[in-house]
This record gives sequence, C-alpha cells and structure tokens, in this order.
Amino acid sequence: MVDAIEDTLRPIPQFWRYETDEKRKEALKKVYVEETLPNYLNNLEKLLKSNNNGEGYFVGESLTWSDLHLLNLLAMLEVQVNLTDPFENYPKLKDLAQRVSAQPPIAGYLAKRPPSTF
Repeated sequence: MVDAIEDTLRPIPQFWRYETDEKRKEALKKVYVEETLPNYLNNLEKLLKSNNNGEGYFVGESLTWSDLHLLNLLAMLEVQVNLTDPFENYPKLKDLAQRVSAQPPIAGYLAKRPPSTF
C-alpha cells in the first residue's frame, strides 16, 4: 500500500523541483495532473474500497502507515502541485484523509505545524 502511494508521489519532483525550463515544467505537470494522477487515485480508491468498502482503513481495522502516508500525498498535491481539492472525485480517499486527520494526536499536530513547501 505504501508503495502504491509512493508511486503516486514519485513524478512530482520531476516538475516541482528538478525541471528548470518553465514550459517543460508546465507540460510535465499538465500530464501528471490530467493523466497520471487520476489513474493512480482511481487505483488507490479501488484498493481502499476492497477493505470494508472503504469505510475504514487501507489495511485491516486500524490506522496504519499507509493511511498516514495518504496525508503526505494530500499535502504534496496541495502544496507542490497546487491542487485545491485533490480528492474531490475520490470520496473514499477524501473520507479516509478526514478520518486520519481527525485522530487526536494527528489533529493536534496539524493544528500546530508550521507552513511548509515540503
């Protein structure tokens, strides 16, 4: 599961950090946002639905590293790719991100963490 999420993140540095040509950067980002990302998010949504119809967590009955890593994906899509609501068309992923964010220790951290571009 973590690898599936990591595969979704892997293309981001190509256009966000490493590419210096602005036209090429925008072209890479466009392909990622319009083609690559929807494919990955569809697959993640399907994987989530395969466990308790997506009403719980990615794996088993409790929070795992995979669920936490989904928040990392969400943050990177919002900050580095500039997407306002990356999970808008993926209701199970959106619900999971909200469930994980609402966990008291995580909610406390999120409320206090400083802004970051990473």
